[in-house]
Amino acid sequence: MASTALRVVYNNLIEHVRKYKILQSVNALADWDELVMMPPKGAESRGLQKTVLASLTHDLQTSPLIEKYLSELVTTQDDQKIVVKNDSEFDEYEISNIILIHKEFIRNTKITKELVERASELSSRGYHQWVEARKKSDWTLFQDTLQEWVNIRKEMSLLIEPNQNIADTLLDEYDPGMTCEQVAQVFEDVKKELIPLIQAIRKKVEENPEKYSDASLLAKIQAGADELFDQKEPFPVEKQTELSKQVAQELGFDFEMGRLDVSVHPFSTSFSTNDVRITTRYNTKEFVNGLAGTVHETGHSLYEAGLNPLYAYQPVQSALGTTIHESQSLFWERHVGLSKGFWRKWLPVAEELFPYLKQKKLSVDDIYRSANTVTLNNFIRIEADELTYPMHVILRFEIEKGLLDGSISVADVPKVWNAKVKEYLGLDVPNDAKGALQDVHWSSGAFAYFPTYLLGAMASAQISASIPDFEKHIEENNYAFLKNWLNENIHKRGTVTLTSNKLLKEATGSELNPKIFVNYLKTKYSALYDL
Repeated sequence: MASTALRVVYNNLIEHVRKYKILQSVNALADWDELVMMPPKGAESRGLQKTVLASLTHDLQTSPLIEKYLSELVTTQDDQKIVVKNDSEFDEYEISNIILIHKEFIRNTKITKELVERASELSSRGYHQWVEARKKSDWTLFQDTLQEWVNIRKEMSLLIEPNQNIADTLLDEYDPGMTCEQVAQVFEDVKKELIPLIQAIRKKVEENPEKYSDASLLAKIQAGADELFDQKEPFPVEKQTELSKQVAQELGFDFEMGRLDVSVHPFSTSFSTNDVRITTRYNTKEFVNGLAGTVHETGHSLYEAGLNPLYAYQPVQSALGTTIHESQSLFWERHVGLSKGFWRKWLPVAEELFPYLKQKKLSVDDIYRSANTVTLNNFIRIEADELTYPMHVILRFEIEKGLLDGSISVADVPKVWNAKVKEYLGLDVPNDAKGALQDVHWSSGAFAYFPTYLLGAMASAQISASIPDFEKHIEENNYAFLKNWLNENIHKRGTVTLTSNKLLKEATGSELNPKIFVNYLKTKYSALYDL
């Protein structure tokens, strides 16, 4: 324990920070309500409410009190490394709290108000310009906006860390401690292995399309639905909701402290470890995507609910960036939800809920193969399967890196994009809407976010490979064991390790290792496509 004087300072700092963390949770609640429950005419008043919340939060985040408390708790070395004074008197969670608060304070105070306002205005304007450009499939309508974002993100990065690589500063916001150079090397390793695998599968499909290309679950179960049941909706929303709730609860989602609702785009949010909420969406022509969305978001929510309750509204009671967060959702969606063991349990349940599905008499092998089909002719990232998805992320990372270091001009993005799609996926991009304009992220300046989708997928493979008897637990429907392992080794640790690599080393024995991810994909898809 720290000395009495330091303990008072530390407690005062934590109490101050808790106030704006609680305000942030209230803002998150307002966001959830806006997307799920709010009537359309409530938009104007909600905007006013969120503006006031943002102002109050900003005032607390940049308060001179934080600087005063930190000056008594930390010192800065010549290499700018933050050192906690008398750190032997604090436990590891307290030390991490101090370091994280200092890091956040520097970020919040170094960016000028004028720059924040420019970014806010551009975010609103940029979204509408992106929508229009995508609608017309015309990159030139969006490129000026993207150039503005490149300039703003460079300015912000240089203010925060003037001596650091711009891309590293941006990436640190989503995956603390990870560097652009590390990501580039990892992605190179993945490319070398997966591009030939995708090409081999394409050749196999072309040689025997009857056996390999008609694996779409939608094609198998939708054909003849109207004739068989005289209805256009063989998978009613209420029955899909029932299935989603059953699955989420079995995986460990507690409906006494959570909700499942519907939104345009599935998401997960939390306001405390005792209030986590997920949404999904349904298509009455098929049920797998809605269920996959539920499983994915359940993974996110289990992480938030599993954070250490002893540190409520403190920095260490937070998810460790989007890479680890994504690893949790993909752990459940891909390594559990796409497995044969999962479908042995849930296909009979789905057949009882959907008489039409029972009529089709699908085997577990049918649905396993269908759910794991490689979508070779797909241009859209969010519709990609787990084997081709990495290529979608890698090309975006490489383009962002080029934009930030000046090796790629904004005007040349479509040309570079199309060339990479051809090289990595063997496809000719037909237009900008299916190419460089397909994602909304750049309209809000979200650079360095894309890599975490793939880094999270890699981490999920590494985590599942580290759990003893992983496949056996799925076969036995022992989801509680998997959830408890994650609670102890990932969730409760929060941000105490400060970096994702350190957390992975603690939990799995090594830092992020692309070989584990590559071997997982090669083993699985070589078997599926008889390579």
